[in-house]
Amino acid sequence: MSGNVITILAGLSAAAATVLAFIFLLPEKKRASLNGFFKVVHDILNFKSLLLELILKASYIFATAFTVFAGFFTIFGKTYNYGYYGRSFGDNFVEGILIMILGPIAIRLTYELLMMFVILVKNVTDINKKMGGTQPQQPVQPQQPVQPQQPAQPTNCPNCGNPIGAGQVFCNQCGTKVK
Repeated sequence: MSGNVITILAGLSAAAATVLAFIFLLPEKKRASLNGFFKVVHDILNFKSLLLELILKASYIFATAFTVFAGFFTIFGKTYNYGYYGRSFGDNFVEGILIMILGPIAIRLTYELLMMFVILVKNVTDINKKMGGTQPQQPVQPQQPVQPQQPAQPTNCPNCGNPIGAGQVFCNQCGTKVK
């Protein structure tokens, strides 16, 4: 088969698999009827569990074991004498011990930084679930303090009964102060 035919067949197969996954695996109501393997697939496809976390843990163990073994084999590895200033057994011993001690520490710090991001995502997801969804809530408007109401301004002068305007301080008829 040519490369173009393989690409077309792969694309059509992937499209069919996507449609089937959306019909049979992704809906939340279908999860209860799935068996153990397909429940795991459902969780992975819906990003309920982070595959990155598992990969980081496995690669951390591999990297740490690799570093320890590399340091061990460095201690007992063959030293080569390159002229007068060749390396001795003590040089390999110190180098191997340093690799065995400092290597895992550096690896641990690196993976802790990576895991902090994974844990942050998990915590935010849990908070969203507890708050009832991912939609942002409308901010609560702070209540304004209740202002004491000023006494209603009289519409007529208390002395002579003449009508008083809204901005007037004195009565136009008798001169009585109304405010």
